[in-house]
Amino acid sequence: MLSLKDFILSLCSVSTVSGTELLADDSLFPSDLFDKVEKDDIGNRYFYKYSARDNAPLLMIDAHFDEVGLVVSEILENGFLRVVTSGQPDMRALPAAPLIVHGKEDIFAVAASTPPHLRSINSENKLITPEELLIDTGLTKERARELIRVGDRISYAKSQGNLLNGKFYAQGLDNKSTVAIALYTVSNLEKELMPYNVCVVLSAKEEGGCVGARLAAKRISPDAAIVLDVGFGASPDIDSKKCIAVDSGAAISYSSALDRPMTQNIVRIANKRGLQLQTIVENPAPGTNAEYIQFAAGVPAVLLSLPLYNMHTPVEVISMDDAESMSELLSAIITDNSLIGGNAK
Repeated sequence: MLSLKDFILSLCSVSTVSGTELLADDSLFPSDLFDKVEKDDIGNRYFYKYSARDNAPLLMIDAHFDEVGLVVSEILENGFLRVVTSGQPDMRALPAAPLIVHGKEDIFAVAASTPPHLRSINSENKLITPEELLIDTGLTKERARELIRVGDRISYAKSQGNLLNGKFYAQGLDNKSTVAIALYTVSNLEKELMPYNVCVVLSAKEEGGCVGARLAAKRISPDAAIVLDVGFGASPDIDSKKCIAVDSGAAISYSSALDRPMTQNIVRIANKRGLQLQTIVENPAPGTNAEYIQFAAGVPAVLLSLPLYNMHTPVEVISMDDAESMSELLSAIITDNSLIGGNAK
């Protein structure tokens, strides 16, 4: 199997705007390292690894596989496109951004908009809206209508690269980084050390309303669920109360919408093993798959977040130290037989 970093980057090389998750090539995934692999019609993928123990509880590890993007809503003169958003791409990063229109073939395009100094006084100092964007394909109207249909997805053009101090950037780290961490970690576990059967769910349509995870939880009926996602890395322009520090490991969310005993058990496991674990308070709910799994499917759920800079932009950034730390923590959690039903202290 690839190294964790190379695996993350290989997943990030594929565009999966919500609704297109199953278009990813099956060969991207280490399916041969799992006991059973399934898909469903919603777009979820399921990777099962069974414990060597009889009648082991089932633990669901959820990480959403979709990414933010745009959807074609109208084809205009000169090959320009009108769009609506899929999820919430950062509107500060969209003007002049290179894009890929996924029509009958992939088409390079650029997001065009009125320059800030030429916008009306009523819109001064406001972010551009999706309605103001025009996507320039460079095609004639006739050619654009031949290759593109209303409803086609548009993704950021893919880019990847290394930065200083063990950090790197890529488009799609939200949330393919934790998808890779989940699959990499579980595939490398020894069954004899697993007190639980584990199903890693690559859930669909999280950016479009957390649809896939709640249906996946109802389908497999796990005893408990751990949701892996990314969180806002602390930086000067973001409210610090909503951030987690980069290079300090993953964070666990305290929330009235999530399972408190299992949250406390994970904190205990991390402390016992001397592993990095930050905490963040998110009430009433974090806005991720976790609370939907708990409320809609009745499954106790917790949330672990990987620190990330520049969320929902073409150049998301993570620290490899954080990714490896999260993998080590997840391994410790899955191999601790008191996670489910254990006494939290």
